[in-house]
Amino acid sequence: MFRSLFVLGFACALSMLALNCAGTSSTGLTIKGKVTDASDLRVFFDRLQLVTKKIDVISQAELNGSGKYTIQTDKPLDAGIYRIRIGNRFVPLILNGSEKSLQITGSLGDMDAGKCIIKGSEESTKAHQLLGQMFNKEIGLAELRAESIKAQDPLAALYYAFGGITGSKEDVALLKNIVINLRAKYPKSTYTSDLDNMVTSLERDIATRESTYLIKEGSEAPNISLPDPEGKNIELKSLRGKVVLLDFWASWCGPCRRENPNVVNIYNKYKDKGFTVYSVSLDRPGAKENWKEAIAADHLTWPNHVSDLQHWNSAAGRTYGIQSIPQTFLLNKEGVIVATNLRGEALEPAIKKYL
Repeated sequence: MFRSLFVLGFACALSMLALNCAGTSSTGLTIKGKVTDASDLRVFFDRLQLVTKKIDVISQAELNGSGKYTIQTDKPLDAGIYRIRIGNRFVPLILNGSEKSLQITGSLGDMDAGKCIIKGSEESTKAHQLLGQMFNKEIGLAELRAESIKAQDPLAALYYAFGGITGSKEDVALLKNIVINLRAKYPKSTYTSDLDNMVTSLERDIATRESTYLIKEGSEAPNISLPDPEGKNIELKSLRGKVVLLDFWASWCGPCRRENPNVVNIYNKYKDKGFTVYSVSLDRPGAKENWKEAIAADHLTWPNHVSDLQHWNSAAGRTYGIQSIPQTFLLNKEGVIVATNLRGEALEPAIKKYL
């Protein structure tokens, strides 16, 4: 998917664009061009959303017999990643929104070689040249990644990064830094919010993949260290020596709340025989009072209630690969997972087995 997006975003159509704003009252961007070997074709001006793969056609025009055309926008453009498209070829345009004129000179037949002369957008010039180097096999994905790291404009960094994203932890670290820079320079941009959501999704996917190796019966339970409602951290490993029901739940979760009376009954029955509960809430940011009220309302009297109030982005939830709740893990006195997803009548026999 990411490789196809890279090709989509980076493919360059050679065109010859020249802007002359004299005599026009428009406050937008005017693109005038001449493509020496593309007469009688149609030229499109597109906006690319790399994360969502959305392509918006902003404008289009006919090339005349000599290859000339004019594209004019009604208003200034938002900062973003754009392209001029002729046939199946593209000119990459990374624009900061302040551009009034662009000039690109070249031949459609040379589009892949990175030989267009682009005036009015330094970032677009560099992107085009990098494409030519990629096409000529002068650079590879490693060099493109390096360009992403050192790019001054975070939109350019995003553009280059998408050349080789595979969903690895290294990719997440790179994209996180781009999100930070996008948020600083373009806080209201859809590129910022889309990439932020993508990074969150990638982190969850990685955590889920890792959890298939870490979280299984017979494995030692990964430690959790999160604050209780009063802000004091409680570690899961501090409960070694007891049989522990690790319970992921939330105040907003109906099935969790319906299961709570069963857990309360078993806790009261076995709390003096070496059994306890360690509850991790996936409540939302700012919902501490909801969390506390649910603890009181459901009579969850054990002391081990923790949460970072990050909803599905909970650090503990990611570690344990939690994608739905309620979800439970039964730990023996040595902290080893001996059963998972025990609820209802299945819970008590398992607890008695390990006391």
